[in-house]
Amino acid sequence: MSIFRPPSLLIRYLPLIAFIGLITSCTEEVQLVETFNTSLLKCWTHSYEEENNTEDKIFRPCDFREFGPSRYRSTYIFEEDNSCQYLVLATNDAHFFQTATWELDEQTQVIVIKDANNEVIQEIEVIELAEDRLKIRYLR
Repeated sequence: MSIFRPPSLLIRYLPLIAFIGLITSCTEEVQLVETFNTSLLKCWTHSYEEENNTEDKIFRPCDFREFGPSRYRSTYIFEEDNSCQYLVLATNDAHFFQTATWELDEQTQVIVIKDANNEVIQEIEVIELAEDRLKIRYLR
């Protein structure tokens, strides 16, 4: 009499199930990154009226609404080719846009903005991103 038992179907197909799970999770991650980049690629204006005295900053698309009068509102324009523009606060109130590049660390959700000399100007952690709302925290 043999003690050998044939493996159950689950054990027989376990490597295939694991492989399918791995492929599916990689596809979802790529889709999340694509969605993130698509949502980010636009002009964003600081909407400080919505903040509640935290270090987190709220931005809205530039065409979201008519923003109230302000001496200065941070503004970023992120382009698909990883170029960007940001509004520079000038001491004489003659604010101007500066061109730079941006890159996203997908693991930490940190946007790094660099000037023409490849020096880091800002590091921005993305806390929340939706089509009409960007919540960030300045790291640098």
